[in-house]
Amino acid sequence: MSQGKCKPPDKRYRRKKKLLPGSLVVLFLGVLFIAVLAGMKSAQFLEPINTSFTPRGESSKGIEQESYRFSPEADEKSYGKGEENNGSGINPEAEDAKLQRTQSAVSSSDPDLKNDTGDDAGEDSVLIDAPYISQLGTYPTGCESVSAVMALQHLGIDITVDEFIDRYLDLGTEPWTAEDGTMYGGDPWETFLGNPREASGWGCYAPVIERAIKKAVDPDQFQVSLLFGIPLDVLCETYLQNNISVILWATIDMEYPTPGDCWLIEGTGEELQWMRPEHCLLLVGYDQDYYYFNDPTAGRQYRYEKSACEAAYQGLHSQAVAVYEKSYPPLKTAE
Repeated sequence: MSQGKCKPPDKRYRRKKKLLPGSLVVLFLGVLFIAVLAGMKSAQFLEPINTSFTPRGESSKGIEQESYRFSPEADEKSYGKGEENNGSGINPEAEDAKLQRTQSAVSSSDPDLKNDTGDDAGEDSVLIDAPYISQLGTYPTGCESVSAVMALQHLGIDITVDEFIDRYLDLGTEPWTAEDGTMYGGDPWETFLGNPREASGWGCYAPVIERAIKKAVDPDQFQVSLLFGIPLDVLCETYLQNNISVILWATIDMEYPTPGDCWLIEGTGEELQWMRPEHCLLLVGYDQDYYYFNDPTAGRQYRYEKSACEAAYQGLHSQAVAVYEKSYPPLKTAE
């Protein structure tokens, strides 16, 4: 990138480009074409979102998940810095209501949730009974730490989210904007950006959680695997079929991933493109049509359509972490 000019993206999160004279003609024709369409179709039809994609999860009671679908007009409110905005895309104001709905609609003790909890699972399905922890309220941007602790507790390790954050998670600088408009920040591949206990936090990627888990567990007893580019069905075959849950990066509500802010990494000057709305979940099951997660923002053993999961997973760099006891039978590794 030329001279470190990673500017905040415009309202539609598209990188601005210099237009050649010929491009201006194309632009004019494009605007004219859109104007004609505007008279024939509603503005919703022209919304720059992949409308053929249906990434919504669901509970067996049919209660609709809270939408994290962003319009260009809402971008500045949804993705900025400050007490009410954060890089992960969670709306702190909606946390209490969503937590109440989650507790009532996605409770594993509810007899109406057999489809979602796996009580009627068939031969071509797996559902792991891992502990569930909600991030809402205490850890508004701590989905990575919460998912890691759920995986560790499933292995019988006595650890809390607070202990994981305070003792093992490496923290770095959240993105900030200089006077000239250039954004700078830490590297999510190296540290968690900001504070997972604050709504202004951003997040981190798989290597950060892998290192934290390695510091938290006995290396003689547990294996920690950093996974990249492994298809979801292979992760299920390799790990879930062996009762091993997988910490996985995707998006909130399995929304279709889109580019968010970009910034220059402090110390290296490299450009970092953030994908939104970044999220981390614990993969605990699958069947013919769905993948099941302990979702820190939605509920225990919460299901999403496979196509939505695959798109969100790939958009967040197809990264995951698995941790399991070395005493397990030898695995056909996915690494």
